[in-house]
Amino acid sequence: LGMAANKRGSCDPSVSKMLCLHVPSLLPPSFIPMDLASTVQAAAVAGIGLLYQGSSHRLMTEFLLNEIGRQPMKDQNSNDREGFALVCGLALGIVNLEKGTSTVSGLEDLRIEERLHYYISGRTDGGSEFHGRKEGFDGSGGGGSNQGEMDRNSRIYEVNNRDITAPGATLALGLMYIKSHNVSVASSLELPETHYSLDYIRPDLLALRVISRSLILWNDMEPTSDWID
Repeated sequence: LGMAANKRGSCDPSVSKMLCLHVPSLLPPSFIPMDLASTVQAAAVAGIGLLYQGSSHRLMTEFLLNEIGRQPMKDQNSNDREGFALVCGLALGIVNLEKGTSTVSGLEDLRIEERLHYYISGRTDGGSEFHGRKEGFDGSGGGGSNQGEMDRNSRIYEVNNRDITAPGATLALGLMYIKSHNVSVASSLELPETHYSLDYIRPDLLALRVISRSLILWNDMEPTSDWID
């Protein structure tokens, strides 16, 4: 983190290589696997965000977007996964900091906004389920065995685990569109209007929605009791 912060926004290739060595997803298949603690991986991903701050780097943007919804490893607990997804979301927002629509217009094929909305709510802006690529899913594994089938089914199920993906995706949207006053994006982060709907969203996720929406509508924030109410 210290080296990345020292080279913040520079995209320095030597520091980038060092950080990539600590993220298994960025290593080539032929590379000897290393047993890295989840905290080390999270620190490396945070460093990538700082190193590529504001660059809208295509490779890192696509990598971080995929990692938010990455399939779970067999020996990875939910706390590690949620923390890693959160760091990926923060890094994605920092890489595309304050870029807003200019980022999306340059990387249309990645469908950044659409996929982030899916990670947050399970649906896209159009209200339909997202059927994009499921990175890390191999439909040919298992040789038709019951265990292989169970692994595949669990992976498909985990794609929709919004408790894991929503925090990072929410903050990524807020950082990408910070101070942009983009009403369309901000409206997608509005809180549910009914008590019934509120029961299905965790309080911490509601707080993150408020924070991200306020970052987008920066000029609308006022130090008054009326605004807080």
